[in-house]
Amino acid sequence: MKAILKIVCFTLILLLVSCNEDDDSALNGGDNFETILGTAQENPDLTLFSEMIRLSTGGTQDFFKSNGPLTVFVPNNTAIETFLEQINVDKDSITTLSAGVLERILSEITINTGEFTVDQLLGDYHETLRIKPNSTENVEVFVSIVDGVPSINGEVKIVEPNIRASNGIIHVIDRLLPISNFFNVIENDPRFSTFNQILRANPSFKFLEEFLIFDLNEDGTPKIEMRNGREVLVRNQTSTLFIPSNEAFQALLDGNPNWNSFEDINKDLLEKILGLHFIRGNELVSSEFTNGSETRRTFNSEERLLVNVSSGGATLTDNTGGISTIINTDINPEAGVVHIVDRVLQPQVLPLALNGNILEDQSGKIIIPVSEILGSVSGTEADFQLLVTNAETGFDEIVPITSVAIFSEDAS
Repeated sequence: MKAILKIVCFTLILLLVSCNEDDDSALNGGDNFETILGTAQENPDLTLFSEMIRLSTGGTQDFFKSNGPLTVFVPNNTAIETFLEQINVDKDSITTLSAGVLERILSEITINTGEFTVDQLLGDYHETLRIKPNSTENVEVFVSIVDGVPSINGEVKIVEPNIRASNGIIHVIDRLLPISNFFNVIENDPRFSTFNQILRANPSFKFLEEFLIFDLNEDGTPKIEMRNGREVLVRNQTSTLFIPSNEAFQALLDGNPNWNSFEDINKDLLEKILGLHFIRGNELVSSEFTNGSETRRTFNSEERLLVNVSSGGATLTDNTGGISTIINTDINPEAGVVHIVDRVLQPQVLPLALNGNILEDQSGKIIIPVSEILGSVSGTEADFQLLVTNAETGFDEIVPITSVAIFSEDAS
């Protein structure tokens, strides 16, 4: 009996060892691990990073020695040299970097919620130590595969992954992290592929200039400025974006028999629909959702959204009375905040009536003669969408006209 127990125990030990070896198989390094700081100091390609830590204040050296478990995206020497060239600092003059620049760099490359291999990071957002400007929220980074290479925010390549240290894991990156915004989120998260597809097909939409990339280079890439030693998207605006899921966009198409693709939707109407999902002027995080409150105005003239909060979560009600559930909250690039909704919000439309050959709103104001739009069309049943200007607000309005009898002025 004892012999059997010894065999069972020995087998269990082998299984445990085998499991540990499987867990460690993705990690590089030997059996005796230095701290994150010690590992960087021993790597000849990470000497400038080690120097940054040495120059920083506020106990940074002790943090990278004793805190953990951490995941750190460590820029290699080439990445730091490129950054120094951009701000006209020689690598031998790295001591001239301000404490603020050093703190920013070190905080935005560090995840303090645990140690994660690349496989564990893929396809998700991860909080860094960097606090967003004028906020208490942490900047998040998104890790995905781009052109076959693990990348951060779609731009920064992980060139040497999974280096083990005693207090965490190092992933070596080929450049410092640029400031992220809505553009990074939309481009790289597969949950927003439909939204991204629509925006790419319609680069002239006005809200893109205001909310995503105000200025572009001649080749269509975002214009970048160096400010305080960091890359900044020119005139990037702080605001809130509610992105409909891919399934929500499909439901929008399925709801109209004439829409087989987004190219079938009137472009002005599509722009107005999407503009309703952008909230100007503040970052509305989920902790600030208040039952019965209104958001600030959207990109669509003066329209606002009604927020309702219950034990089941939060919803948005648009001015048509349609309700969208917020299914994911608080995706935090450095500029702006993103939430995901399960239904495409609908813009407000003017209620119209057909009076003879004249379209009127509820106040009796003449909008536009039908004959000017359709010519001599007689006795026709059809569906139309018109873009007209509301004389009272000065804003364009999308007006649906559904199954009304259209007659020319000559009709008897």
